[in-house]
Amino acid sequence: MKTLAIIPIRSGSKRVQDKNVKIIGDYPLFYYQYKNLKEIYGVDNIIISTDSKKYKIICEVYGCKVILRKKECSNDFSTLEDVVFDAFDQLDEVYDLTILVQATSPLTNSNDIQRGLNVIKDNPGINSIYTYTNFKRFFITDNNILERPRTQDMKPRQLETGCFWIFRNSEFLKCKNRIINPKAGIEVSNISSLDIDTYEDLEVIEPLIKKQNRKNNYYFSRITDLNKYDKTIDPDGIRRDLKQEIKNKQDDTKNEVDFINKVGIKGSKFLDLGCGNGLISSFITDDYEKYGIEPDNDSVENSRKYINESNLINSELKFGLFEKEFFDIILCYHVIEHVNNPENFIKIINEILKTRGFLIISTPNFNSYLSIRFKDKFRLLNDQTHIRLFSYDSMRNFLEDNGFYIIKYEFPFFETRHFTQDNLNRLFDTNKISPPFIGNIMSFYCMKK
Repeated sequence: MKTLAIIPIRSGSKRVQDKNVKIIGDYPLFYYQYKNLKEIYGVDNIIISTDSKKYKIICEVYGCKVILRKKECSNDFSTLEDVVFDAFDQLDEVYDLTILVQATSPLTNSNDIQRGLNVIKDNPGINSIYTYTNFKRFFITDNNILERPRTQDMKPRQLETGCFWIFRNSEFLKCKNRIINPKAGIEVSNISSLDIDTYEDLEVIEPLIKKQNRKNNYYFSRITDLNKYDKTIDPDGIRRDLKQEIKNKQDDTKNEVDFINKVGIKGSKFLDLGCGNGLISSFITDDYEKYGIEPDNDSVENSRKYINESNLINSELKFGLFEKEFFDIILCYHVIEHVNNPENFIKIINEILKTRGFLIISTPNFNSYLSIRFKDKFRLLNDQTHIRLFSYDSMRNFLEDNGFYIIKYEFPFFETRHFTQDNLNRLFDTNKISPPFIGNIMSFYCMKK
């Protein structure tokens, strides 16, 4: 079935001037629905219908196909059906189905549109699709408003959202209506149903759009060659003294350990996520019930010196390994930069951490002062197992968007052994690997909301 998608955007908005082309987040308003439609399998043509030459130019800048609608369907009394008829008249090709979306519903989920299209294609007896949310509130005219039953006991009503409609064109031409019996509804979330009609609506929706836009920009992913990486050699080409590195671990983790020991109460559950050789747990007060998880077989053997074997898991972090709301505090020390799927990783952490529990996460900052100055000679790029590269801003957004409140953050350096005259002198030679410096490492101390 050939499918046409139409996005109507009329100029002359009375409440929010030029709202359909207003920049919200990173894009003009109309573009969010256009992006949705580009993701739908089975859409043959996407057009924007507008009455404004200025709007037409703006849309074409973003790569959209645009038609200028006739004046008679561009006034305050024109209906969406008028827009559809005008599009049919102007297009040379004939289509079987039409998807009609509203630019003012920018939080529409593309998966919902795909579901609706699949339903109408798979069910010849259905002529149209509409969207709704379940509504369980009182109307003033309801007879039962004085009785006030519990909302969970009320039978939900379907509240039409207007996110999109899908209909068979042959039936539309007969009845001249976008909702045609037999019809079917697609339930959407309350967030998807939000619509911009006033400046108050815009104030509510814009932060949600900005959050949605951030999701694809939390980190940079890189593909590395582990065969060329020797973890026994440090970035400066010096063979690592593993015994000395173990001694340095206590100095490196001093701030994190002090925080954990300060907030703990007897019997609290502590998880060292990616515990390695388990050494950090040896610095943690025995008031905690200590747990560790580590995928490396050799490292987990050493962890048994410091963590009870029954509390030690030789695995990557997965859903179902621990009960929900199980831990009081979780340490994630230089782990997330090695993880294939940080989104799932943080969701699991959120699930197993108690509400108002603490997460401490330390990781390299790949947009630090020295990463900018030294570029590919930034020392923390030397580790080929660093495949997910966060910046301070992106990590902050990542944590806040995934249910964490940031109590404080640190860039440990001046109080560490790395604050030396030699390392400061090395700042001037960008032909060599960058030295340790403030901002290279960032630590976030968070509470689960």
